[in-house]
Amino acid sequence: MFDIGWGELVVIGIVALIAIGPKELPTVLRTLGQYMAKIRRMAADFQGQFQEAMREAEMAELKKQAEDLKSSVSDLTKFDPLAHTQKATDQGAGRVWRDVRNLLCVRQKYLQHSGLAVCLGGWPGKF
Repeated sequence: MFDIGWGELVVIGIVALIAIGPKELPTVLRTLGQYMAKIRRMAADFQGQFQEAMREAEMAELKKQAEDLKSSVSDLTKFDPLAHTQKATDQGAGRVWRDVRNLLCVRQKYLQHSGLAVCLGGWPGKF
């Protein structure tokens, strides 16, 4: 964590022994150990809270994806291929009838201009 080797720890221990004294050194080391334990607990608690927040964020994202998937599936269940095909066929047939009627009208106008009148009656459908 701090990149302190054994040799450096021995030097720190000798300096602490000289500066604090042999009588107070065990008390200071015990206090130092208690503070280190508190720091480790706080770090572990912070890490746990951070991981919990990440899990909640992932759960929210997964929930959103599940809702999107659910709405996509519900759109597919509303799809009626027979009605869709019927509508497309009706539209295509309507265009064909309009084209045929237009061709016949052009033919009738041609025949009228040429002097041959042809009567076209009603044509089926609403086109």
